[in-house]
Amino acid sequence: MQRRTAPALLVLCLSLLATPARAAHWDLIYVDHFDVTLCDNGCGITLAGQDFGILVNTGSVDLTDADLFNTTFTVQSSTPAITLLPFINNPGPPIAPIHPGEAAGSVSSFLNGSVLLTQLLPAEIYHNTTPLQFIAFEIGRVQAFNGPARFDVVMK
Repeated sequence: MQRRTAPALLVLCLSLLATPARAAHWDLIYVDHFDVTLCDNGCGITLAGQDFGILVNTGSVDLTDADLFNTTFTVQSSTPAITLLPFINNPGPPIAPIHPGEAAGSVSSFLNGSVLLTQLLPAEIYHNTTPLQFIAFEIGRVQAFNGPARFDVVMK
């Protein structure tokens, strides 16, 4: 009888000792208002040289390349005439790993992005990736449109 219960007891003990996988946790400091003007002939624009946000690792493990490049965005536009395509850019040299307590992004005082830095907590260490941008977006015009457009964006 003891031989049958010993393996079951061992499995139960091992399952209690196993630690759950540690998920990455992050926060995004972002601009909530961005003004752009597109040319009249239906062209688009890609934000270049500066990120629209700073990614902060609030977890206890590094954010890896896989964490960054498996990021997905869902976008809802207030008008079908304008599209927004946010993406994680691969600028060349690796941005990752982003260590716990580290914030990363491309901020240029020339484009007034330095306002994002005011939102960092005192203990967070900032890694400026300038001139390499890794949180980017592209705006496109599907049809003639003049006026404001609202984009609701979810980043996972």
